[in-house]
Amino acid sequence: GTATIDHELWHYSIGQLYVFGYAQTRRNLDGCLSRLQVEAWVQGIVMPTAIASNWGSGVSVSFGAPVPSYGTWNSVSKHWLINGGVSWQFIGWGHGQASVVPRTTSTVSPCDNNEPCAAPSGGGTPDSPSPILVDVNGDGYDLTSAADGVLFDIDADGALDRVAWTAAGSDDAWLAMDRNGNGTIDDGSELFGNFTPAYPNQHERLSKNGFDALKFLEGPDYGPSYGDAVIDARDSIYRRLLLWTDRNHNGISEPDELVPLSAAGVLSISTDYKVSRRRDRNGNLFLQRAKSVVNARGVPVSRYVYDVWLSAIAR
Repeated sequence: GTATIDHELWHYSIGQLYVFGYAQTRRNLDGCLSRLQVEAWVQGIVMPTAIASNWGSGVSVSFGAPVPSYGTWNSVSKHWLINGGVSWQFIGWGHGQASVVPRTTSTVSPCDNNEPCAAPSGGGTPDSPSPILVDVNGDGYDLTSAADGVLFDIDADGALDRVAWTAAGSDDAWLAMDRNGNGTIDDGSELFGNFTPAYPNQHERLSKNGFDALKFLEGPDYGPSYGDAVIDARDSIYRRLLLWTDRNHNGISEPDELVPLSAAGVLSISTDYKVSRRRDRNGNLFLQRAKSVVNARGVPVSRYVYDVWLSAIAR
């Protein structure tokens, strides 16, 4: 059916350096099995890129971000129709603009006119790093505290961070992708969390969390895929996904610690996640979870994988 695009950006409140936006795609149902997807961000700043997809007649995202200065700020959205989950049809771009003004200016805030508004959320993510963790053997997760963790550049800024980690000898593994093809997992941009690039070669466009990062992998930017909200062998990117089991607990990925997802028996990972909010004894927050299917001695078994917001020691 015919698809329509809606996109708006507002200044949150006079005097506050914050913008809030909304992007939506709607279509008339015509009996075709199709998904809609929308992706949105504010230009000119590093922020999580909002993404949502849905079977049916509509999908929308809301997004917010602090901005560094007063002035005019622009937002952009990409809108997709995925026919039968296979054929990606680009519907078009959405654009928004907002003037961020100091309190001394008499311009009226959208919030004062009863327009849609939301409280600032810092992008909607906790102030900690978040990589997806897979319990390979299904025997539970074993993570350390930050103090007993490792040095690893989790936020991909070129400096090592002291972060909680998998315990020595644990079979738990980080979901990873060697984006630059150098044979090692260099930093958090090659894991799947809130420091993962949403798009190839656009490192300023980050994902909100690890499962949102997987949603971007299903898009045409990463090659042919089956747009069904599941990463599996039907998606070309599946072949590049790895599990990193840091058995010696040194924060360095070594060749024998990196195993392709298929070889590890992980058949699929859903990108549709639920909020969990379970915290372990070391303060690590198991905030989002989604289902995976693993090959357990020849039998497909469903297990949860988690996006874990790790404890970290500030530099």
